[in-house]
Amino acid sequence: MRELKLEKNERIVEEIDPAPEFKIYLFLSSLIALFMTLGIVTLIFTILSLLVRNSLLFLTSLAFYPLIFLISSILANRIYKHKRYWITNKRIIERCGLSGNSFNSMPLKSVSELLESQNFLEKMLGISTIHVLTVGSRFPVTYAGARISIQGLRDAEKVRKKIWNLVKKSHG
Repeated sequence: MRELKLEKNERIVEEIDPAPEFKIYLFLSSLIALFMTLGIVTLIFTILSLLVRNSLLFLTSLAFYPLIFLISSILANRIYKHKRYWITNKRIIERCGLSGNSFNSMPLKSVSELLESQNFLEKMLGISTIHVLTVGSRFPVTYAGARISIQGLRDAEKVRKKIWNLVKKSHG
């Protein structure tokens, strides 16, 4: 895992780890995605095994279900373990990826807007996301214009206010 490197005269204002509920969010999200992809294959195998009355094929198809849970659990743990955010006096930094070797950063001077969102699953878990938008980025319903989305926040409003104050200071 790579270490965070700060620029000259840069200091960390806040370090943010996603809430533990975010791991549940990741698990359920990956479970849904895997069921939609592998689940179709598993369903086909299950139906096929029932049609040809092959118990070995049926048992093989049932083995896919625990595999989906296992893969979802591993993905959720890996992503959660490496997800971290830093707010500095100069930029917002995100560490992400399955190995924690990927960093995204955005200068505070280029931030134009901070949008808070909460989908159905996040609402159930009591967490939110802040989408950091830059000048010229568009924000359709999917927030695709956000270069960094700070996920798994229990108190997103507090974090948003802190970042916005730093953004205002960086704009002079």
